[in-house]
Amino acid sequence: MAQDGGKHDPRFNFNPKLINCACDELAAYFGSLPGDKERRDPVVLIARKDDHNPFFQISYALNSWIMLQALGWDITKTRVIHFDGGYPSPIDALHQGLLSPYHELIEGSNLMGKRVHFRGDVLLAPYELSGPMMQHLDDGEPCFDSELFRTFRSQSLLTSGITPEIERQIGVTAIRPMIVTVITRRPYGGRVLQRVWLNEDEIMDKIRIAYKDHNVEFRSVEYVNLTLAEQMKTTIESDMIISMHGAGLVNVLWARPMTQILEIFPKERFRWGYRNLCQFVGCDWHQFRGGEDVGENPVPNTKSKRIPYDEWMTFFGPIFKSSYETFEEQQVILRGE
Repeated sequence: MAQDGGKHDPRFNFNPKLINCACDELAAYFGSLPGDKERRDPVVLIARKDDHNPFFQISYALNSWIMLQALGWDITKTRVIHFDGGYPSPIDALHQGLLSPYHELIEGSNLMGKRVHFRGDVLLAPYELSGPMMQHLDDGEPCFDSELFRTFRSQSLLTSGITPEIERQIGVTAIRPMIVTVITRRPYGGRVLQRVWLNEDEIMDKIRIAYKDHNVEFRSVEYVNLTLAEQMKTTIESDMIISMHGAGLVNVLWARPMTQILEIFPKERFRWGYRNLCQFVGCDWHQFRGGEDVGENPVPNTKSKRIPYDEWMTFFGPIFKSSYETFEEQQVILRGE
C-alpha cells in the first residue's frame, strides 16, 4: 500500500510479454480449456480503484451509479469488475451494493493468468478524477444544495440497510447525549500519514474536563477500522465532526443536514472537496488554519498540526455553544420537559 501523498495507483504494470493474440482457428481450442466461464451479463469495468483513498473510491461509485441511471441498466444483472490489484476496502461494499447487489465483486487479481472476453454490454466507468465530486476542488462551489448528491447519499445508505426512518432514530429522535466525533488520522497498515493532529489527545482530554457538566460525549474514532455500515452509522449519530484535512472526511457525505463540520487545514493548503460535500448535503462547514504547522517537507499538504488549547477554544467554543444549545432544545422536547 502506498504511503500518504501520492503513488496510490494499484493498476498492474504493463508487460508486453503478457499480450497474446489468438486467431479464429484457435478459438475452439481456448474454449475447451477448463475453468472458462461464459457470462453475458452487463459489466461495469472499474479500471483503477485507488489503493486506499475513500474519496476517490466513492467518486468512482458515484460516476458509475450516474451512468447506470442514464443507461437504464437493470442492476439485478450487472457485475462489477475491479480491473487492477487494489486492496480490499470498506467502499467495496458500496460498489457492490449500488452497482451489483446480486453478484459478488470480481477483483482483477482473480483474473490474472485467465482469458477474459466480454460478450455482453460493458460500461467503462468514468475515471474517478472526473465527475461531480471532482469539480471546484480549487475554487468556489457555485451549486450548494444538490438533489443529485442527496439522492446518491440516500441510495448509498440503503445499501447498508439505513432507511430514512432508521436515520431519524439514530440521529434525531433518540434521547441521548450530544456526540462530537473526531475522525482520527493515525498510521495504519504500515503507512506513514501526513496531516496528523499531533496533540489531539491532549486537547480532547482538556475539552472533556471543560464540558464535564454538559450532556455531551467526545470521542476519537479511527474510521479505517470500521465497515462501511459502521462508518455511516458513526457519522449519522454525530452532531459535530472534527478532522484534519484528509480522505476520511469524505464520510461527511453520510452526515445529517445541519451537522457541524470542523476541518483543520495546514496554513497554506487550499482544497475544497469536503466543503463542497457539506454544501451538497446541507451540513455547516468551518475551517481552522491556526496552530503550528509541523514537518520538514515545505509542501503545505504534508504538514501536521499542533494546536495550543486556548487558540483552539477560541475557534471551537462559539461553534460548540451554538450547536449544543440547539441540540438541548430538541432533547427537552423529546424528554417531554
